[in-house]
Amino acid sequence: SVLSFEATHAMRAGHVATVTEVVSDRVIKVTHANWSSGGQIERNVEVVDVSPNNDWSAVKVWYGRIGKVGTSAYPTNGFIYSAASKQQLASL
Repeated sequence: SVLSFEATHAMRAGHVATVTEVVSDRVIKVTHANWSSGGQIERNVEVVDVSPNNDWSAVKVWYGRIGKVGTSAYPTNGFIYSAASKQQLASL
């Protein structure tokens, strides 16, 4: 799936990240680009759900410049799933 970030003042176009692993209900790993520095691809970095309702509406993201999950929370639009993923979820 893909995690879609809302547009903000700092991210005027929003952001997307490909989910590479589900670690737990509140932690995933993603691969994305242009987060810690322009033009850089970061693979399998941690994203933590910090939303008060545990619904992934706000997350903190690994920030390479400090070598850990950053302190800022970013609003998200949620996840985008492929048709095959939707079918797999429906069968559970």
